[in-house]
Amino acid sequence: GRMGGVTNLTDPLWRKYFEDVYNDSLQSMPFYTVLGNHDYMGNTTAQLKYNILDQRWILPERFYSQRVPISGTPGENVTFIFIDTSPFIQDYYDKPENSKMKEQLALQDYTKQLSWLDYTLSNTQTKWKLLVGHHPIVSHAGKNIYKSVDPARSMAAVQPLMEKHGVQAYFCGHIHDLQHLNMNGSDFFISGGGAFGKVYLADEDTTSFVSFKSDAAGVMSVHLFADRMESSFLASNGTVLHNAVTPVSPTV
Repeated sequence: GRMGGVTNLTDPLWRKYFEDVYNDSLQSMPFYTVLGNHDYMGNTTAQLKYNILDQRWILPERFYSQRVPISGTPGENVTFIFIDTSPFIQDYYDKPENSKMKEQLALQDYTKQLSWLDYTLSNTQTKWKLLVGHHPIVSHAGKNIYKSVDPARSMAAVQPLMEKHGVQAYFCGHIHDLQHLNMNGSDFFISGGGAFGKVYLADEDTTSFVSFKSDAAGVMSVHLFADRMESSFLASNGTVLHNAVTPVSPTV
């Protein structure tokens, strides 16, 4: 198949990869979306506008935050912060995957996004702050493109802000496997095995942070409570591969 996102609002890929897949019981489920590198190979503006055709598709800006009530706990909310990670990857500027990626990334400013993230987290009143993006901040393996000659211009720049503002966890994909890492008081969940699992060469620098890794195809299921978050990695046949509990406040 074509690797480069959608071309416009009527691209058949919308139906093939979204409408025809997430239907039936998911007809009223909101899909909070983030852009990945393949989206930058297509038309990202079309993705920002797609909500006018399907209200389930939520991508109001390239990066945005959303406060959501925690079900079963009246008055308690969680703030999700969704970030646009491709502008942090120096590799995509040095060797863009196509001309669309080059043109669209040239218009992004990762320093502005970091300032926005710092400001948004400073003004977040909820105890729960969860971050979502496409690329990993830390990973047991893969191309490790979050490592960069300039750490300020890489996914590594996001981690100190998580620590500063007590962000409990970061959820991402990109690497085609399943991982749970814990670093400096935050959990890092990589759920990139939705289509298939892939075997990667391990990165020895991150071994000490790894709680779980699997090259099985699978997904994550997450339940949020006022005091804790319970996360499970499930194989494609429904078998539970790993469970994690993230407390709302870091345990000293």
